[in-house]
Amino acid sequence: MTLKHAIVITSINGRHPVLRDIERLAATNNWDMIVAGDTTSKGFCETRYFRYLSVAEQVGSSFHLGRLAPVRNYCRKNFAYLEAIKRGAEVIVETDDDNLPTKNFFRSRVLTCDRHIADVKGWVNVFRYFTDNKMIWPRGYDLSKIKVPPPSFVDLELKLTTCPVQCGMINGDPDVDAVYRLLFSVPFEFSYEDREVCLGKDAVCTFNSQNTAFFKSAFPLMYLPATPYFRETDIVRSLVIQRILSSTNERVLFHGANITQLRNSHDLMDDLRQETRLYAHIGRLCSKLKNVRFGKGASIRVKLHKCYEVFHECGIINPIEHDMIEAWCDDLSEIGSLDGL
Repeated sequence: MTLKHAIVITSINGRHPVLRDIERLAATNNWDMIVAGDTTSKGFCETRYFRYLSVAEQVGSSFHLGRLAPVRNYCRKNFAYLEAIKRGAEVIVETDDDNLPTKNFFRSRVLTCDRHIADVKGWVNVFRYFTDNKMIWPRGYDLSKIKVPPPSFVDLELKLTTCPVQCGMINGDPDVDAVYRLLFSVPFEFSYEDREVCLGKDAVCTFNSQNTAFFKSAFPLMYLPATPYFRETDIVRSLVIQRILSSTNERVLFHGANITQLRNSHDLMDDLRQETRLYAHIGRLCSKLKNVRFGKGASIRVKLHKCYEVFHECGIINPIEHDMIEAWCDDLSEIGSLDGL
């Protein structure tokens, strides 16, 4: 059975060539495409498959989050998630407006099958499974661990695994941090396109919001926090997702590249400033997350609050985040995606 897919993006750049290509490919594959705008966004014309949500529509919608979420903030993407769910999506795949998908991007994703498991304790640099280059790591990764090699791919055990969140590598200008960009050159191409790797229950690796798919059971985990720095928000989310999935014996899947990034302009020193705070706390944060106890039968709402409270204690988020989590969960309940969770 073919699941209904939606591709979700936030953009302020208008209808530039990459977005036009994504729209064309989405329509060819019968995927909905939903773009969440911000106050600085240029306008879009809607088509059968293309839905644009202006800030005015977001604020004026029935979504509780519309009254709380700040503008000029990456969290506007949450409204595209909610709209995709409301329109009946069963799989939501997110990317950014500077990422050009390959044809494999629109393939059918498999929720449960035999996968290679990196079943170790602590940090695992998943980038190393998709390249022979020993000096590359994902944004947000614990810098004190970047020289520690992961277990060899050929030694990983195959296990039947359910992966409701699936994150792909990105060619061209992958999602590395400012430290990497200041030391090494891009473009960069990953070598192993067909590989798939999951992390074991006690393993951890950060991942982004640039090439990530969510099956319906994981829709509540898509919430992007509003109060971290822009360069922190999806990294914080990735750690929360892994902690919550570990409580249900589910995993995040990492797979080979099916996107090429044509990166928008960035100020590397500003990127570095936004990334440094999280790096200073990352080890302690992961230890605290691991020690969070949910209690038998805890709801997704409770789990989200408990995980994000860890980041509140370290000053990464502020108290208003919990109000927005409540609004997010209320919105999901009203559109039927949080019933009984």
